[in-house]
Amino acid sequence: MSRHHRPWTVTLRGTLIGAADLVPGVSGGTMAIILGLYDRLIVAIASLTGGALRSAMSRRAWREAWNVMDGTFLVALGLGIGVAIVTLASILDVLLTRYPAYLYAVFFGLIAVSSVVVMGRITSRRTVAFLFAIPAAIVAYLIAVAAPVETPGTAPWLFGSGFVAVSALLLPGVSGAFILLLLGQYARVVEAVSTLDVAILAPFAVGMVAGGLIFARILGRLLVKAPAATHGALAGFLVGSLRKVWPWQTGDAASAAMVLPGSASEALLAGGLAVTAIAAVILLERLARRPHG
Repeated sequence: MSRHHRPWTVTLRGTLIGAADLVPGVSGGTMAIILGLYDRLIVAIASLTGGALRSAMSRRAWREAWNVMDGTFLVALGLGIGVAIVTLASILDVLLTRYPAYLYAVFFGLIAVSSVVVMGRITSRRTVAFLFAIPAAIVAYLIAVAAPVETPGTAPWLFGSGFVAVSALLLPGVSGAFILLLLGQYARVVEAVSTLDVAILAPFAVGMVAGGLIFARILGRLLVKAPAATHGALAGFLVGSLRKVWPWQTGDAASAAMVLPGSASEALLAGGLAVTAIAAVILLERLARRPHG
């Protein structure tokens, strides 16, 4: 696992991941893949529950523990995500309100080319990767078109919702916010955040922490033990999620229907933005192959 990213570049990429998390239907995991940080992020989170970290801490070998958990990387990435959430939320809200088709065209291009990039990184057992990509794409598509349900606001349901939402957040192409919407908990959690309702936020936060640690550990092992199958599935999730970021849709976030562009000029501009996004990913992919990227 490469650890040659400079901290300032990790923070910069973190702002892009945070920005992606602010857009409904877009996963921060998707942006982490685009920026070449996904595998490292999963392994770093998984290390928080690993034996190597426990051993280092039991010996009070703090520097070793910091290195095991890839602490500098996690702090730099978290700083970037936090900066994005604080500074870019209002900008993205304006873009989503005034220019939703153009914003989603950018993400459509990013996600489409990223699925190709992920598959291209697989150098062996490509047939296995392809076989895992197909069902993953189907699952992501079914999630994208699923209808929301009503669930109670009890502690077990809030814990489960946090557990599932953060686990989905770690998967590329699956939006944690959209999962909350499907589970009927999105409005409840958002209101609890604004009012600081601890009775709701506490079990939800515990579920998020538990889900993140457990799911990251599972993904980390899969990336090491079965890299071709895992990366194939990740590419499949990206392909299946394209339904959610089609630039022209009608209806609300949970029941949107795909439609055609309103005009030729709108289609051309959106297409140009998508192509620009594709070119950006190709450039980032080439830069990521350089040492100390």
